[in-house]
Amino acid sequence: VFDIQRNPLANRAAAVALAHLIEGVDVLHLHGLWDPLPCMAARIARKHRKPYVVSLHGMLLERSIAHHHLRKRLFLAALGNRVLRGATALHFTTQAELDQAVPLLPKGPERVVIPLTIESGLLDNQPDANRWRQYFPELPDTWPRLLFLSRIHPVKNLPSLIAALPPPVGWRVGFGVGAVAALIFAWARRFVPESPRWLWIKGWRAKARRVVAEIEAASGVRTPGLTTPEAGLPEEGDVQPRATFWRDVHTLFRRYPGRVALGALLLASGVALPSAAARE
Repeated sequence: VFDIQRNPLANRAAAVALAHLIEGVDVLHLHGLWDPLPCMAARIARKHRKPYVVSLHGMLLERSIAHHHLRKRLFLAALGNRVLRGATALHFTTQAELDQAVPLLPKGPERVVIPLTIESGLLDNQPDANRWRQYFPELPDTWPRLLFLSRIHPVKNLPSLIAALPPPVGWRVGFGVGAVAALIFAWARRFVPESPRWLWIKGWRAKARRVVAEIEAASGVRTPGLTTPEAGLPEEGDVQPRATFWRDVHTLFRRYPGRVALGALLLASGVALPSAAARE
């Protein structure tokens, strides 16, 4: 283990230290692909004719490639394909992962599917199953227990886990996840200023000026003409009456009929489909 800079490809000291380590081993096991360090290790291994295995860890899945698609395609063309071609074997944890990665894999390296495992000894000394109750005594005994060891991310397939729960439980967990997210956004909303443009359109000119002044004070950048009397902006008393709700609705239907129809259709389907699924 050694320290490297943010860009190890430009760090000659890291390359020299890594080369000394690779000279003393028989085979390398590289983890990941979207990082300069495995690329540098693979280049040194090829130079010293050392075999190496690359574990992709899902980095060539369709969902992973779709994220920053252009950047990853360029990285594959410049460095990644050379790393994969020079490998003795490519390690995948499931057959599904291998199947999705096939279009991006070069010919030559052996493709091996080996599931990730843990040492059996780690499961010998387990804590009491009810130990958690001393930390959450207020939870009823009738509530089910769900342990989710992961980050909340679509690729972790949390919706499938919720859907697999019994009907009285799944919807409660779903609403609970949404409630937690709503509370986080409500708390973060306190630190986000109102839109000065929206305030100005609605007629709250003084408040719009205050928000702009606060933003300028926080950023240290002043925009001439926005908060000064010389800008010639009308004061509160000069503002026209604000549009009513029904006037806004009439404007939406008159100017954007297609968007309103699409929004209404999506809203109706979002309400109807979960209700139908719950009845089944």
